[in-house]
Amino acid sequence: MKHLLTLLLFISTSVMGETTYLICDGIEQTRNNDSVDEIAKSIGIEVSDKYMTYQGIRFPHETIKMSIYEKKQNRIDFSLLEFAGETASRSALGFIDRISGQVYFEDNWFLSHTSIYFDGICKKGKKAF
Repeated sequence: MKHLLTLLLFISTSVMGETTYLICDGIEQTRNNDSVDEIAKSIGIEVSDKYMTYQGIRFPHETIKMSIYEKKQNRIDFSLLEFAGETASRSALGFIDRISGQVYFEDNWFLSHTSIYFDGICKKGKKAF
């Protein structure tokens, strides 16, 4: 019985150990036509071997076929290209430098002519709940 309990604890620890939570502080810039707004912002990113969640967007995305998530030794690259019919309606891309913690993200909405850029530094965090 003790062995079974130890095994169950080990499995849950190893499964939970696959996900890393990052807290990233930086500047978010929103550009819409001729206006530009900047705010200091703190965001959370969830990273695992198979996916990453950033601002509610999952990379690779389950339903968007043109979605990439590559976790390399020193860098994580992610992107997606979404279509409305045959026209690209959105592109999102970015990277996280695994050495320095630098994060860069841009989200372009072509139909509304809006672009959001985030540039900051990430640190390992803990899940709040």
